[in-house]
Amino acid sequence: MFESEMKDQLANLQFFGSNAAFKEKEMFGLLGDLTKAVVGVVVETPIAIAADVVTMGGAMTDKDEPYTATALKGVMQNVENATKPEK
Repeated sequence: MFESEMKDQLANLQFFGSNAAFKEKEMFGLLGDLTKAVVGVVVETPIAIAADVVTMGGAMTDKDEPYTATALKGVMQNVENATKPEK
């Protein structure tokens, strides 16, 4: 009897432990995506704007789109990742 109760308790602890690990991963994933979005806006976008000014909107480079558009696409992707629910 004691052994079966211990097995049940251990199974319950493993379930709750794995559920907590999942929630922690979900929370830090959200936090990571939001951090990437903030860094993109604060750091990458001003640098991309300066690069566009220097290269005349990318006309002097082989890029298909301006640096600013590329930077903002990355920011938008990180915001989407942060706001979409996990499947």
